[in-house]
Amino acid sequence: MTQLPHQYEKDLQTRIGFFKEKMDKHLETQRLRSIVGVDVVLIPIINTKHFYLMAFNLKTHQTFVIDNMGTRGSFKFIYKGWPEKMRETFASYLALVDHPDLSKVNTSTLTRVDIPWASKSNHIDYGVFMMRHMETFKGCVTKEWFADCGLSDEVDARGKVIGKQKAELNDLRRKYVAKMLLNEINLTKEDFVQVMMEYDSLSADSKMGLENTTSSRIIERLKLC
Repeated sequence: MTQLPHQYEKDLQTRIGFFKEKMDKHLETQRLRSIVGVDVVLIPIINTKHFYLMAFNLKTHQTFVIDNMGTRGSFKFIYKGWPEKMRETFASYLALVDHPDLSKVNTSTLTRVDIPWASKSNHIDYGVFMMRHMETFKGCVTKEWFADCGLSDEVDARGKVIGKQKAELNDLRRKYVAKMLLNEINLTKEDFVQVMMEYDSLSADSKMGLENTTSSRIIERLKLC
């Protein structure tokens, strides 16, 4: 569930209504009657084309901001009050549903997580980073989470980009795309299955030819959008 920029700019009641609508749909999808009893709530954020994650641990009453971008200024300068508005919106939602941890969330400290794999030169893979963080974060910043996330450092000890992280992100991107395209909720799933079967039937040379022209074909498709 993503809280979009224009929703942040609206008044609090409008933000609460938007949030409740999305949360109700999510709870229904997960077959949950209420958020009461849920330990960790993860909320992906889109901020001026940048993606990051906010995590509310309702058990320890901690609020985290998990962002792949390396530190590049003060918290206030980087996020311009958006995490505070998200916390306010979430706390207001908890009040609406009479959640017992309302007051502790409302006063929780916003903590930006210092991750070893933070990037400085990667301005493309925000969404993949965020999805990996959502997939692995369990509500606490631990060495175990660092290991489970499995992403390498962007640079070596000399500050040189080593490329291993980019390869890992590309692999994750392929996996996430495959899961989305082949999910039952995708109405065109069978079309993609057919394309996969046709691709599997090609010779090695034909597959290599398609791979070599991938970039140009993507550009042509984007022109049609």
